[in-house]
Amino acid sequence: MSDKPLSIELLALKAAFDRACKMAGGGVRMAAALGVSEPTITRWKRDNHPDAIPAELFCKIDAAAGYPCMLEAIAAMAGYLIRRDEIQHADMPLCSLAGQAAVDAGKFVFAVTTADADDVITRRELACIEAEGRSAVADITRGMEAARGKCFGASGVKLAAAE
Repeated sequence: MSDKPLSIELLALKAAFDRACKMAGGGVRMAAALGVSEPTITRWKRDNHPDAIPAELFCKIDAAAGYPCMLEAIAAMAGYLIRRDEIQHADMPLCSLAGQAAVDAGKFVFAVTTADADDVITRRELACIEAEGRSAVADITRGMEAARGKCFGASGVKLAAAE
C-alpha cells in the first residue's frame, strides 16, 4: 500500500461501491456478480487501499445493487444530479438504510471539514462535498420510501392503523 493519500474522487467512488455492495447483499454477492474474488472486493472498498474500481465494471456494479450508486457518484462529481421518475422503496431492511444514511452523513461531514480546513473550498472539494451530500440525501430518500412501503404496502393501501 502507498502512503500517498487517496484522491477525494477515488474516496467518493469507494464510498459509492461500498453502498452498492450493501445494496447487492454483501461482498460475496457482489464478487459473484462481477466475477472477481472477495479479497478484491474488500480492497476496492477500503479507504486506505489505493486499488481503484475498474470503470468498465460500474454498470455491472449498479445492476447488482439495483440502484445507480456508481453513476450517481460520478454524476455528482461532475455537478449533475440523477433524477429518477419513479422511486420505489429499497429491498434493504429499513434499519440498514438508516445505518447507511448515518455512515454517508458522516462521510459528508468529513468531506466538508477536510475541504474547509484551509478556509478555501476548491471546485474539486466542492464536487466531493456535493457527491457525499447527495449520497446521504439519496440514502434518506430510500429510507423514507422503504418506511412508506412498510406503512402502505405495495398496493398503496394503508396497512397500519392511523395515529
